[in-house]
Amino acid sequence: MSLFDRLILAITLTVVWVLWAVPFASDNIRVQQMKLSGSFQATGPQSTDSIDAIDEKMEQLMMARSELLSAEEERVVALWGVLSESDQKDALNRMHLVPKLPYEGDSRFVEKETPSLVKATIDSYGFQHTELPKTLVTRDALSVEREFQLKALTGWVLQKRASAAQAEQILGGSLELLKLQQQRMETEVSMESHREQNATQ
Repeated sequence: MSLFDRLILAITLTVVWVLWAVPFASDNIRVQQMKLSGSFQATGPQSTDSIDAIDEKMEQLMMARSELLSAEEERVVALWGVLSESDQKDALNRMHLVPKLPYEGDSRFVEKETPSLVKATIDSYGFQHTELPKTLVTRDALSVEREFQLKALTGWVLQKRASAAQAEQILGGSLELLKLQQQRMETEVSMESHREQNATQ
């Protein structure tokens, strides 16, 4: 198992343990939820209080997902801001040189760009990383599609055009982004399970 694969495994296990303490997207969760749903059905119609509680749970999940999406957006903007405006333009112009990203269609990830950026940075600069400071999300910062920003950054580190300090910030920020995306996946699984449970009641 490569260093990157061990890293992804560690992040995934940490997120799952800290947030949910159950196996990620486990089929057993769905089975137990269906059984639980059946046990509720056997008790007869639900009370208004029960319905209100279900709605409250979905509202909490939706709010958590929204907060995670905002946090992801901020991390992408911060990552893009590691490069100067001139370097950003240069990176975008060189984006056609980026090879096919290795995690396309990999169900472990929300999108292929983030793990590809992590892997490219580790491959080119090693595992040294530092915290990427928070930044303000402005309209100008969102003028470039996040997919292009992350892919351009991947090309930048693959071509070793980043300084050592930049690479450390890029790796630190992309690891945070990857963790947030794993948390969002968990939240979306819970939302889907909740919908399925309600549909059987």
